Amino acid sequence: MDKRTELLARVYVVTIFFVLFCLLVIGRLIDVNILEGEKWRSKLQKNIKWIEVEGDRGNIYADDGSILAASQPFFEIRFDAVTPTDKVFDQGVDSLAYYIATFLRPDKSPIGWKNELVAKRRNGARYYQIKNHVDYNMLMKIRNFPVFREGRIKGGLIEIQKSSRVKPYKEMASRTIGVDRKNAAKIGLEGSFDEFLKGQTIKRLYKKLPSKSWIPVQEHENMLLNKGSDLNTTLNIGISDAVHQAVLRKLQQTNAKTGVGIVMDVKTGEIKAMTNLTRASNGAYVENYNFAIGEDGKYNPGSTFKLATMLALLEDGHLTLETLVDLESGIKVMKDRVIKDAEPHNLRVVTAEKAFVISSNVGMAKLADHYYNRSLKARKSFVKRLKSFGLANKTGVDIEGEAMPVIKDPEMDANHWSGVTIPWMAHGYELEMTPLQLLTFYNAVANNGVMVKPYLVRDILREGKILQKFEPVVLNQKIASEFSIKQVKKLLEKVVEEGTGIGLKDNTVKIAGKTGTTRVNYNISEDEEEKVYNASFAGYFPADNPRYSCIVVLYGLSGQGNIYGSQVAAPVFGEIAERVMNFYINDLDNEVQKEAFASANLPKGMKGFGPDIDEILNFSNVPHTNKVSKGWIAVENQRTKLDIDEVKISRRTVPNVLGMGVRDAVYILENLGYKVKIEGVGRVAQQSIAPHTRNVGGTITLYLE
Repeated sequence: MDKRTELLARVYVVTIFFVLFCLLVIGRLIDVNILEGEKWRSKLQKNIKWIEVEGDRGNIYADDGSILAASQPFFEIRFDAVTPTDKVFDQGVDSLAYYIATFLRPDKSPIGWKNELVAKRRNGARYYQIKNHVDYNMLMKIRNFPVFREGRIKGGLIEIQKSSRVKPYKEMASRTIGVDRKNAAKIGLEGSFDEFLKGQTIKRLYKKLPSKSWIPVQEHENMLLNKGSDLNTTLNIGISDAVHQAVLRKLQQTNAKTGVGIVMDVKTGEIKAMTNLTRASNGAYVENYNFAIGEDGKYNPGSTFKLATMLALLEDGHLTLETLVDLESGIKVMKDRVIKDAEPHNLRVVTAEKAFVISSNVGMAKLADHYYNRSLKARKSFVKRLKSFGLANKTGVDIEGEAMPVIKDPEMDANHWSGVTIPWMAHGYELEMTPLQLLTFYNAVANNGVMVKPYLVRDILREGKILQKFEPVVLNQKIASEFSIKQVKKLLEKVVEEGTGIGLKDNTVKIAGKTGTTRVNYNISEDEEEKVYNASFAGYFPADNPRYSCIVVLYGLSGQGNIYGSQVAAPVFGEIAERVMNFYINDLDNEVQKEAFASANLPKGMKGFGPDIDEILNFSNVPHTNKVSKGWIAVENQRTKLDIDEVKISRRTVPNVLGMGVRDAVYILENLGYKVKIEGVGRVAQQSIAPHTRNVGGTITLYLE
């Protein structure tokens, strides 16, 4: 065979083998991809998968820029003990153990950590946890640790970025701010604005280790994710704290089940505070549901709803404030139901104004029954008027979960209508609404009839630039005539001046509002179950030039203690009003109110040694009249200043040491020859021998408070 033929034969043989090999490969590919495709794909999916990873959420800010909620990044540090070469591991393990023991985990000595790392390497550990919750600054140091500085591929360092949502103010407005939950629906602002708050989402390839743990294939990938947008809210830290603390204290005093407090800007509808506290199983009060807007917060508003009844009667021209009504001594039988006033009295014929101011259930029920319950047309007119006030609508507040109010209709709800529905609606029963919905109505009255939408978010920002801005929204330009609004505002002021809210009359800020008390289980006879009450107060302040509206509702009060709105909710309202307006004293238009606030912040009357008091007053920059003498003085609070008078001590009469500190009082009395006994702590409130009587010496007892 010549060389040419031999060469061709070899080529043919190689070609045939190559073709056969290709056919085998193609056959195998067909087998793997088609015949056995599902088997291999399932194996691959068991070991490699794509997982969605989100960037950090945006921050939520208060109206002054304080952080209400923020994502705090942290890192979990793990170690693939198999990856480093013997050379890298052996040369660096001693130093690595030292660094871990010194900076990360002092629970073991460097020798202990070396033994631990060596053991993990011997056992083939690929995902050993070194430390959780490491901040970014510490991560930068860890990357320079011996062995770890070689990176992930050569050094076995595994970094897992995570983040936790932090609320610096803890429970304050917590439910309103909301919760970012991974495996459940987000709530509050976190849920309503999740589309903007959430960071960039990408799919990231993870691989499965023999330990069944999943780790990202590429390191540091999550560093590239964009953060979510930020929210600037209307919530105010100072006002929110005032509401939270006042409601919490009253809950603890009364052992009520739940407390809600809301403060809203009258002109704009900005919600400055929204507190929702409820008693947990351990007895502590926490925020775990938004009763201010949610279904579980709907309640019979009781006497606070009488404002709507009176405004309807006035607006429909049925009466004036001088219209007379017989209160029948506070008890009236209507059909098969008995209506009682909260407190027994002997009043009979009074004006409609008087009936409202003393919160007579009988009076309001009879007026509504007379004018609105004589025909179907009259009943429909009452419901139509209530709807014109916006009371049958949601407020549209920019947070998910607002409940629908319940205002019965005489035709559509005929099966749930009776002959006493109108009189019972008139004083706040047989209807339901949330605290925010009722407050929105009161806010409209304070705003001279203009109803504005309550809202929580001012704007949305991305990298400091405004993406979307939210302006005040007018829901109803005029819920009633100017005359009717003026009339009911007069009534709300009189409630505080001489009615059920008289306990707020002496507050340093003038308040207008209405008390409310409702029995929760009013359809159950008194012998069947313990009575449970809700107490409330709704109104606005300052009454002369309203700046804020506010509502306080305490749910689940036991009939064994104080249960009336005037006893329970009104004091909370008053405390909130004083604290809030203390922030804005310079904005008050009324000079009398300015003086009242100044007086409230001055020390009360006292007596003592002149130079000592002078030093205190000068240090505190407290305004005072007269020059302080070098002897004994008396200080009196004269509204905006302290009036100082000299106190003369005579050896012939018993000195008046009331109001003095114990040291000064004892000094004076002992110098006059008295033996002094002390009971209590504080300043002298009483003395056993009357002042200015003849000085005969002996023992005198001072009672301190």
